[in-house]
Amino acid sequence: MKELPRDIEVAINMLNDVYFQKYPKNYGKIYIRTNEALSIYYDKFKLDGAKVLTVAGSGDHILQAVYSGAKEVDAFDKNRFQIYLIKLKLAALKTLSQDEFAYFFGFRDPSEIFDLNIYLKIREELDLDSLIFWDTLYQSGNLKNNKSRFIFLQFFIDSRLRCFAFDENYYVTRDNLERVDVRLHHATFHDFISKLSSDEKYDAVFMSNITDYFSNEQFTTLTSFLDDKVQPHLTEHGQVAVYAPPHKKDIKFEEYTGQDEMVEVDKVYIYNKK
Repeated sequence: MKELPRDIEVAINMLNDVYFQKYPKNYGKIYIRTNEALSIYYDKFKLDGAKVLTVAGSGDHILQAVYSGAKEVDAFDKNRFQIYLIKLKLAALKTLSQDEFAYFFGFRDPSEIFDLNIYLKIREELDLDSLIFWDTLYQSGNLKNNKSRFIFLQFFIDSRLRCFAFDENYYVTRDNLERVDVRLHHATFHDFISKLSSDEKYDAVFMSNITDYFSNEQFTTLTSFLDDKVQPHLTEHGQVAVYAPPHKKDIKFEEYTGQDEMVEVDKVYIYNKK
């Protein structure tokens, strides 16, 4: 509740284009859908009963992990709005049919994202802060007409995916969610890792493309950070998946490329505990 007034203020200002895309720290436009082929490389991980750490982002990493059988999921993001989005998505999964969910989050038609009539079915499943946040944005009248100022509207849809959101997988994910402890954290990857207790360990870590937002120092020292800071928090067979844009892969993983520790899978590199 402490941060809620500021969160609402910034969101309304974004919808009114006050910042001209120069957003305050800890805020930015939200990713409502992933642009990654999650199931392609999630298959490289054994997630049944696993403890997972992932970027929060659109929430699709979280739900793909839930669909894949994870039992605990910690998710981090430096953008406070992504946390509100994920709480909305979790509430939607609990209450909507697969068709309604797909419609509400733009799987069918991006122009119809956040339809008010569907939101009214979701809102009672939200925690109080999220309810006030989303109610205020809807009541402002700007969410419908100016959503492109608040949301990235580019999406990745691929018929190859066994995504949590398609067909019977949706209801499997809903059933699984009842048995999964999902914890959301407003933090950067480095800050989250640095505050973990020594006994906190993960079977899988999904970094997505967060390296795109690293400082130069964080970027060039990624491999040593994985070795020194992340590896102690991996279980015996723990792994880390990192999306690596082609123009950056040599800088990022030079010392691992071609060795057993890294396996290239559709622009994703997998780091295994040594």
